[in-house]
Amino acid sequence: MIGENGDRLKSIGREARLDMERALGTKVMLNLWVKVKRGWSDDERALKSFGLRSRLSVAMSPEPAFLLHRRPYRETSALVDLLTLNNGRVRAVAHGGQRPGSKSRQRLQPFTPLFVTWQGSRELKRLTLMESRGQTALLAGEGLLCGLYANEIATRLLPLELPAADVFAFYTALLEALPAPAERGVGIASL
Repeated sequence: MIGENGDRLKSIGREARLDMERALGTKVMLNLWVKVKRGWSDDERALKSFGLRSRLSVAMSPEPAFLLHRRPYRETSALVDLLTLNNGRVRAVAHGGQRPGSKSRQRLQPFTPLFVTWQGSRELKRLTLMESRGQTALLAGEGLLCGLYANEIATRLLPLELPAADVFAFYTALLEALPAPAERGVGIASL
């Protein structure tokens, strides 16, 4: 079954990864762990003893995102709504997102382009990676109000986890159009 130097097992893993990429329409990183021990079982406790969090733990590649809304959650965490390129609006918990001086809190600012990954199969995810992918759009006055209004509309109208690449592209273009006050009217009219 495993084959010479694990070639058969590697082939099975490669085929599984390609199938997942075709099904999801995005790149997938698949970690394949094989440990054979006496008393191996399929329950969650056995998996945790081998260093796996659960049978459903799947690593994902970082996805472009913008923060739409952030609110406190428990003592130091934040509940965030993100607009992502491939998954639309995603709701997640950002651990440390409310702790003063934390890197998570600094990155969780409106209009900051991010790369994020998360875990979880339910409606509420857990952010596992959050990195800045560019400069924050510095908005003031009317531009700030327009940006916050766009965030509010997206938070209220976009359903969770419905792919919306066109909305993401529009939002990105809107942020690029807002910072220049002299050109603001021309940029918004062209959108």
